[in-house]
Amino acid sequence: APENSVAVLPCLNLSGDEEQSYFADGLAAEVITRLAAVSRLRIASHTSSFSFKGQSISLQDIADALRVRHILECDVFGDESRLKVSARLVDAESGYTLWSRSYNHMKAQLFDVQQDVARSVVDNLEIELAARERALVSRRWTEDSEAYDEFLQGRSYTVGFPTEERINRARSHFERALALAPSFARAHALRAGTWIVVGNFQFEPPGKAYAEARRLANIAIELDAELYESYWALGWAELSGRFAWQDAQYNFRKTIELAPGEWAGYHSLGYVLGALGKTEQALEAARIAIDLDPLAFWPRHGHRVLLTRQRDYAAVIPAVEDMAEIFGWNFCLQGILTGALLRAGREEEARAALTRLEAMAAKDELPPLGLAQIYASFGERDRALALYEDALAIQERTLGPADPDMASTLNNIAIIRVKLGDYQTACRLHERALAIREAHFGPDHEWVAESLNNLSTVLGYMGQYDRSL
Repeated sequence: APENSVAVLPCLNLSGDEEQSYFADGLAAEVITRLAAVSRLRIASHTSSFSFKGQSISLQDIADALRVRHILECDVFGDESRLKVSARLVDAESGYTLWSRSYNHMKAQLFDVQQDVARSVVDNLEIELAARERALVSRRWTEDSEAYDEFLQGRSYTVGFPTEERINRARSHFERALALAPSFARAHALRAGTWIVVGNFQFEPPGKAYAEARRLANIAIELDAELYESYWALGWAELSGRFAWQDAQYNFRKTIELAPGEWAGYHSLGYVLGALGKTEQALEAARIAIDLDPLAFWPRHGHRVLLTRQRDYAAVIPAVEDMAEIFGWNFCLQGILTGALLRAGREEEARAALTRLEAMAAKDELPPLGLAQIYASFGERDRALALYEDALAIQERTLGPADPDMASTLNNIAIIRVKLGDYQTACRLHERALAIREAHFGPDHEWVAESLNNLSTVLGYMGQYDRSL
């Protein structure tokens, strides 16, 4: 672990009120945000440090897992008006407390506590700050304490794996914060980030989501040009919404410039560099993201995606195994491993992995289309077709043949048909998906464009280039 490295653990909530846990978590997360601006400090991102919340693990073991030398702990006790915080910086190697302090302030003085804790960490590690870093460490995001409280509640729902319910709750809190303080730039920035998640996970039409993210990110930048979250959201809006690679790259590099200790900028930059064919730079960015947040899912997922796109299946296999060791095996990871082993020429191991995949699939009521794709890769045509016919029948009974969700199922089945070389059937499935989406969304909707793109691709495989164009 580098000498100048620290992990900020989630603060212990001693108030006895579980509903106040967002406040304790928010205090720790905001200290991390401030310290992430310091280029000479390696700060474990909140995803990794928060993974130890509620666990009885020694500080030395936590430090080893996060590859840091120092641990910052804090306890929070407070009510609606007053705030009591105890903070201490510990050298995990020696066990000595390097610094400790107690605060007893009005809750509205939360920024003073954050600033003092962050500066004390920097001072005790004897890190000299550049003028810009000093300003970023000492920021006050808003003078409206009620708006900031809403902001912290919203932020608490952005931690962990995103679900539609969590993202909607985060958005509602950010909206209330902005109703109280319209010029609260950071609330605009994180609200923009929630729209990126909405678009990437298709909770709502992606075009609408990325356009809203772009609008909010630009508002945030106009209000405050020093927020890394704004540039991160704008980068993804350009990447996923417009495929504007160079604009996305600029914004992700700006993210890294403002928060060199955050993994998000490096992880996102890796996607862009990979798309631009800068393979080694992309992999290096992905490795930095993992180093900054070794226990987070997305940096490792991004690294694995880059390796897969390079068809480096020998490297994909240990990457997947590392992910499974941290997050546990699931159907998706097991399927990726099975395919990678097959493509790496390790057929006997791939068959054993397929057996484990089949055992996982047996627990599901709906035969997974992913398993059908694996069978198709193994050349087991009959088993792949039987699975997808069952899946299609169940989906039609469950959803109805004209439900818009059926279009996604039809697209997935068409992919299996393409793997089997059955382009005619794949073409008919995509045509059916196109008809469902046109009827439901209208001819100018982006998901209609996606179906047209799928159909065009298969027609190209069939040599029908005029129809494809």
